[in-house]
Amino acid sequence: STEAGTGLSKPELIEAAAVMIGSPMLTVDIDGIAERLIALPWVAEVTVSRRWPSSVELWIRQRVAVANAVDRSASVALLDAEGTVLEHRGEQVVGIPVIRVDQLGRPGTRMTGLAPLLLAVEALTPELFPWVVALVPTADGVIAELVGGVEAFLGFGQDYHDEFRSLEAVLRRVELACIVEVDVSLHSSPVVRRDDLRCG
Repeated sequence: STEAGTGLSKPELIEAAAVMIGSPMLTVDIDGIAERLIALPWVAEVTVSRRWPSSVELWIRQRVAVANAVDRSASVALLDAEGTVLEHRGEQVVGIPVIRVDQLGRPGTRMTGLAPLLLAVEALTPELFPWVVALVPTADGVIAELVGGVEAFLGFGQDYHDEFRSLEAVLRRVELACIVEVDVSLHSSPVVRRDDLRCG
């Protein structure tokens, strides 16, 4: 695996802008530069302006990768918080959650139907992150696959903060090895299914 990147590098952005060095300032196609940059999946916003007498200034805001989307064939794409596909990758990046999807979109497109998953990604706490293998969509809401094959049913949370707090409380009280399934969709009344034979 590799570490999460921060988008396109400065040299990559300059290359994509395709500003001809030495061109007369009046002939520089400001709109064309902006169009080339905004067409890049990583680029969320761009401003291009002339800085007289001889410079072109680029202001660029890049999207932030918040999740590895993994499809049924184990192909990987990075998504931002709105579900925009930033790039396809050969492997997952570390440091951001994994969500399971049926199919990946093309870079630059926005995947639909991911709102519950992306809310869960945003709410996932640093304390729980190491325990969560993947977030999975179901007809009844989101399931968090935990290490050891345990499933945590989150349901359709308003923002999943309460559900994750409830899950943290369960994991503090019960040894994970003893749990088969935990339901925190009613976060004030979590239900734990144990298998004492698994506890050793």
